[in-house]
Amino acid sequence: MRRREFIAIGAAAWPFATNAQQLSKIPRIGFLGAISASRYARQVDALLAGLRDLRYVDGKNTVIEFRWAEGDYDRLPELAAEFDRLKVDVLVTHGTPGTLAAKAAMKTIPIVAASIGDPVATGVVTSLAKPGGNITGVATFSTELAVKRLEILTQALPHVRRIAILLNPENSLNAAILQAVEVAATSLALEVQQVPVRAPNEVENVFSSPVAGNTEGVVLVDDGMLIANAGVLGPIITKLRLPSIGFTEFAQGGGLMAYGVNFPQMFRQAAVWVDKVLKAARPADLPIEQAIRFELLLINLNTVPQALLALRPEAIKGAVLVLPDPMFWHRRKDIVGLISTARAAALYPEREYADDGGLIAYGPNVPDIFRRAAGYVHRIIMGEKAADLPVQQPANFEFVVTICVLQPTHCVAPTIMNHLPFFSRMWPQCGQG
Repeated sequence: MRRREFIAIGAAAWPFATNAQQLSKIPRIGFLGAISASRYARQVDALLAGLRDLRYVDGKNTVIEFRWAEGDYDRLPELAAEFDRLKVDVLVTHGTPGTLAAKAAMKTIPIVAASIGDPVATGVVTSLAKPGGNITGVATFSTELAVKRLEILTQALPHVRRIAILLNPENSLNAAILQAVEVAATSLALEVQQVPVRAPNEVENVFSSPVAGNTEGVVLVDDGMLIANAGVLGPIITKLRLPSIGFTEFAQGGGLMAYGVNFPQMFRQAAVWVDKVLKAARPADLPIEQAIRFELLLINLNTVPQALLALRPEAIKGAVLVLPDPMFWHRRKDIVGLISTARAAALYPEREYADDGGLIAYGPNVPDIFRRAAGYVHRIIMGEKAADLPVQQPANFEFVVTICVLQPTHCVAPTIMNHLPFFSRMWPQCGQG
């Protein structure tokens, strides 16, 4: 094992030497953030990981300068001008407001947008294939995603007909998004209205006002401020008992559903464009890459429990990730039945879901956890103090695939055979069918 590790490290050193020869000086990279370092930690970590993969290590052979607008988009032009004065070798931005601010401040310094909604519609570039100017990067289809979310919400919950479009009025991409959403709403016989919020604390008051008082559902559009505050927005909208759909982070933060791109993955991909620019490629010649990987549809049933009964199977497409939750545990047969009817692939958090017919389950052995808890009860009864007993982590994890429910469209990767001993546990049940 040590010899193998040595060979791998030695081989990795060659690209580093080549890159060092190609770069005549220590590259200086700027990052213009619209929100804050704490709120965008996952995205920034992904960017730094992508740069490390390409042998750019901050503080060693690369200098990265960060500036954050802290959610105040009016500060972006000032911060962009500061990077122009610093004469960075390349500037990384994200979102339409930050990229437009950088474009206005910088005429020659290359700009890489780690994620941007619709760069052509907002005038950032003239063409995706041939951007021209000094900007390239990765586009997210924000306009199309807003329309798709509208469709998914109404397919899942047909009774929802009056829908609020939650957006940040400071984002200049809104005009293109609203135009597309209104066209789609007309074809679907829906009523839509825009609900502008500049901060999360405005959401509850807005939906309590007469303007949005008759709202039956909410669609969130992609925006840096909204994404950064997904963990706040989810519980607020759930408290109002409004079915909702947004970006992946929104469902993870407590919203009902999500459909969108993997933002950290896009930031990691942006590192490739940074590398090309630092090696003398012209942004004008680098096509804007379009997102090709979309997050699976997340259904956070804990936010609106009755949604499980109202959800239509045909609304579930692609793959489903079921998160661990006590409410799910008691309704696991209903959840498995719904997803099975939709013929969708699903990953469940405990093996009991697979026992009930779910496709794949991976998680801790729940009965074993309760058995170990009994040992702690015994120790406390025998006089030990709870404060002196360390909190234990699960020790036994189970991976189960129910072979008999595999559909022709389900392709299992060969590497999954490494878990073959777990398969045999399910075969007796399959044989009964």
